[in-house]
Amino acid sequence: MKNYKYDIFISYKHESLDKTVAAKLQKSLEHYKIPKEIQKKTGKEKIKRVFRDEEELAVSSDLGKEIEGQIAQSEYLLVVCSKKTKESQWVLKEIDTFLKYRDAEHILPVLIEGEPEESFPESILAYGDPMAADVRGKNEKEVLKKVKKELPRLIAPILHCSYDELKQRHKVQKTNQLLGIASIVVCVAVAFTSYALFQAQRLKKENQATRKNQARYLCNVSDSLLKAGDRIGALQTAMAILPEDEKAKEPVVPEQINALNNALYSYKHDTSFYFRANRMEELNGNIEHVKFS
Repeated sequence: MKNYKYDIFISYKHESLDKTVAAKLQKSLEHYKIPKEIQKKTGKEKIKRVFRDEEELAVSSDLGKEIEGQIAQSEYLLVVCSKKTKESQWVLKEIDTFLKYRDAEHILPVLIEGEPEESFPESILAYGDPMAADVRGKNEKEVLKKVKKELPRLIAPILHCSYDELKQRHKVQKTNQLLGIASIVVCVAVAFTSYALFQAQRLKKENQATRKNQARYLCNVSDSLLKAGDRIGALQTAMAILPEDEKAKEPVVPEQINALNNALYSYKHDTSFYFRANRMEELNGNIEHVKFS
């Protein structure tokens, strides 16, 4: 297979809509992402070079060796066809020059307005109705929107594959991209959830440490009140140290039990069990007195 300098040579009449569509086609073709399966099959990774002549010479001028050389080195000729295309001697010369080097199957007419018989040059109609793409619309915006939609139809012959195959490969590629995006979203969600759980656990530990520090501080306050003779205040302070879970039976810190026992006088003093009683009761029987605290 011959290696061409240009994949496509765009021929068009230098009218407002024609120029806009030609520029859009060039940019879209050069940035077209060929599906990987098609790349493997054809060995073509992208549309490398698209030639679009931005200057139109006078009707009496010859194409010149430079333009003719570029046409000769182009594999395909894309012709933007409008109602005024037939009036462009420049476009007609480019088509005739291209046919010296390639056959009509390598000409890709793009219809932007009118009917094929009134917009296609006779040199194209002579080979039937080989329309590559129909992008006609009510206005320029609609035409450009259709250019994007019809791009695979234009590119299929350049990639030597069918339009249906290219379209199907694009669907598969898009599906894989969506699955890839979904996987990324799931991974991000899992990572975020894991981080959130880690942070929650960390905060919980920090809160527990803070509560324990507060509890130890209140135990110290309780001891200070007890030494100052305020036993009730010492008890109330020790009892004010409540666990986070109201149903929990364990103390917040071991020091809390010590503070409560100190305030209750429930530890033995000296060598005998002794506590200061709040009240005394007399009972009948062998036991004469019982002290309560």
